[in-house]
Amino acid sequence: MVVDTKTDKQKIQYQAWNQYLLDQAQPKRSVQKFVENCETKPNSEETAHIVHCIDAAMQELCGICPCEIFMKAVLKNDLRGAIGHADDINSKWLKIYVSWFYNEVPGKLLDYYRTS
Repeated sequence: MVVDTKTDKQKIQYQAWNQYLLDQAQPKRSVQKFVENCETKPNSEETAHIVHCIDAAMQELCGICPCEIFMKAVLKNDLRGAIGHADDINSKWLKIYVSWFYNEVPGKLLDYYRTS
């Protein structure tokens, strides 16, 4: 008999991280493409910064590596904390982060993160 020792949270983290990696390998599903398809488009330097921050946040959500305070605040749905810790690029493009996490990240993963 095989015993599965992973918790529900760990399973969701594992599935979300694998899906994220698969999506990044597909140009039409990548964070880069998501940012480029926004109504108002950041320049290339801002896009690189946003992609880096979202990647770090996904690592945080999936239990791989901690991210910076700004992204933790975004993940926790803490607007005051996010604005208070945002640099110029992040404060300018906060809507992109919120949109990404709302549309692309499993809600249950965010729920686990927000209640931990």
